[in-house]
Parts: sequence; C-alpha cells; structure tokens
Amino acid sequence: MTERTTRHSFIVRVYRIDTKDCRKLTGLVEAMDGSGERAPFIDIDELAALLSRGAGKRTGRKKITDTTAKRKARSA
Repeated sequence: MTERTTRHSFIVRVYRIDTKDCRKLTGLVEAMDGSGERAPFIDIDELAALLSRGAGKRTGRKKITDTTAKRKARSA
C-alpha cells in the first residue's frame, strides 16, 4: 500500500449555509500542502472548483494568507 501525501488534502470550513438554498454556503478551503494558502468560497460550485484545482491555484478571488490576516488584525 502506498503512502498518501497531504498534497491533495484540504481542510474545508463551512461557516454559513442558506436555509432556503442549500447550494449557497460560505466558507474557506485550506490546502494541507504546507503552503498555508486559503481560498474563500460562496457556493457549492466554487467549493467544487477549489477542490478539483487545488486551493492555491484559484483565480479571481483574493487568497487569504497568514500575513494578510495578521495585517488586518494590526489595523483593527
């Protein structure tokens, strides 16, 4: 049996689900490849796209990194 790497592993955090339309959900996908990159999603299609491409390879939306979060915390 071969050992699986974390290169294709993700943590998916779902923060909100619309009770009237379950396809609308809000959350964050974090790649477990050690890059620390995170990508937000706002519906099930975006989540599927993130998981099929990998969280760090998404275009269009701003990626959230640890430095971005720290910068926001300092300015608040």
